[in-house]
Amino acid sequence: AVVSTQSTGKTWHPDCFVCVHCHDPFNRNGTEYHVYEGRPYCKRDYCEMFAPKCAGCKKAISTNVITALRMPWHVECFVCAECKCRFGAGTYYEHDGKPY
Repeated sequence: AVVSTQSTGKTWHPDCFVCVHCHDPFNRNGTEYHVYEGRPYCKRDYCEMFAPKCAGCKKAISTNVITALRMPWHVECFVCAECKCRFGAGTYYEHDGKPY
């Protein structure tokens, strides 16, 4: 048996279809993987290596993103730098590159 993927444009032996970074195998039951430059990565490695990093917590952003102050943020990380409260109705002020 072989695994054929349109996203990589290649055909793989099932045991050879692994993340190119950590070499963990992709489960044949539909484990999520991402392709970058024709090479498959597990979700964890793809996010760590290629996903934008949050300006607040510095971790990879794999879902909803807010772009503010010309930087990407997790929704839950985009808070006032002083009191840590979320902004209502999108109003915030910038001071020294931080939201208030």
